[in-house]
Amino acid sequence: MERFNRLTTIVFSILLFTIVFSCKKDQDEFKASVPVTYYLIENKGLSTSPSAGDWNYIVNYIYPESVTTCEWSIFSNNNITKNQYGYDLVFWSASQAKVKIEFILDDGISETVIASKEQDIPYIDDSTGIHCHADIQTRPLLGTNPASGKGNYLVFRITHILGENRVEVFYGAKKEHLGCATITVYTDQ
Repeated sequence: MERFNRLTTIVFSILLFTIVFSCKKDQDEFKASVPVTYYLIENKGLSTSPSAGDWNYIVNYIYPESVTTCEWSIFSNNNITKNQYGYDLVFWSASQAKVKIEFILDDGISETVIASKEQDIPYIDDSTGIHCHADIQTRPLLGTNPASGKGNYLVFRITHILGENRVEVFYGAKKEHLGCATITVYTDQ
């Protein structure tokens, strides 16, 4: 009986040790999370560096019936570690419109939407764009925490879902200028 109690104590100690260290790993992983900002660039890419050179803007057009989406992606060498996402975008449309903003993980076989939001695009006038953003620090877009993503593509997609006219998505401008579109995610290091 004493041997059984000693064996039970050892097994329980190993189990407790495993639980303590697995919780510690989760806490360490959370502490190691850093926000990473990606710039929307030409050729459907995401980059940690903005476009070089003088101010220039690039526009993607999404339409109600034909080209309904535009997207940018990057191969991820890190895992996404929180359920908070940010974006900073400028849109324009000749009439009231609505788009869907999505953060997606693509493993080459299937896509997993990790955050999404429908965004209204009001019409102001012919020369005024709409600045839409979700600050990852103060007012993030909440989604799921996949605690994965390394070895997958991080895809940022915008889809036209409502409105009679095309929606213009401005991006690719020099850093600190209107039109310098970005997304932000938390990743491990």
